[in-house]
Amino acid sequence: MSKSMIISGISIFILLVIAVIGLSYCSVYKNRNQELAANIVSANNENEDLVNQINSLQKQLETTSSKLKAKTTEAEMLESALSDLRKQMGKVTAEKQEIEQEKLSLEELTSSLKQEIESKEIKITELEGRLTVNLMDKVLFDSGRAEIKESGREVLNKISKNLLNKYPDRAILVEGHTDNVPIGSDLKSKFPTNWELSTARATAAVRYLQDKGQVDPERLAAVGYSEYHPISSNDIPEGRAKNRRIEIILLPPDSPLAKK
Repeated sequence: MSKSMIISGISIFILLVIAVIGLSYCSVYKNRNQELAANIVSANNENEDLVNQINSLQKQLETTSSKLKAKTTEAEMLESALSDLRKQMGKVTAEKQEIEQEKLSLEELTSSLKQEIESKEIKITELEGRLTVNLMDKVLFDSGRAEIKESGREVLNKISKNLLNKYPDRAILVEGHTDNVPIGSDLKSKFPTNWELSTARATAAVRYLQDKGQVDPERLAAVGYSEYHPISSNDIPEGRAKNRRIEIILLPPDSPLAKK
């Protein structure tokens, strides 16, 4: 066999080997490319699943946050309502204690003025938070006079001690009232009309409550109504006697006259 034929045969063999290697490489490349493409699809699918999960969790978070905000608002409202209820309870408790104290004070006052109450010279009433001690004029004053007599001082001392000074924040109004009988000629120089007499008597009671009863003067007010606020008929002696009176009124805590 000639040398040229040997070289030619070797060349063909080499070409065949290269062709086989090339075909084999192409097959591997193709498989690898397919594998990579499949991995990309898988990664895309996985990524899409993760995006969906993230979106779902985001929606859950938003829903939970919204519910939490609503619960927080509800809790704040409940807390505010609870605080209001506690304040209301405290107010009711305080009012209850005040009512109990007032009841006790009335019992003490009634007991101390038992004789005058039984003789109907003094009447104690309560209406819409106004506690009124109604005293016929003869309890405190002699006829046509505005100076408090000794027995009247004792009565005012009891009223101060057992009632008025137990409510230091409540205002006190002292009213003077008369019947419609004109002032007699012997008293006209001192009391020209029933206005002057009713006012003088109310003022005398206020001064005594301040000076001897130790009642804070800032709580006190005096007014004379003359004959114009009767509680009975002036046509009969018994009615006129009821109209001649001094009223000591313990006003409600929210009265405009209350001490600030």
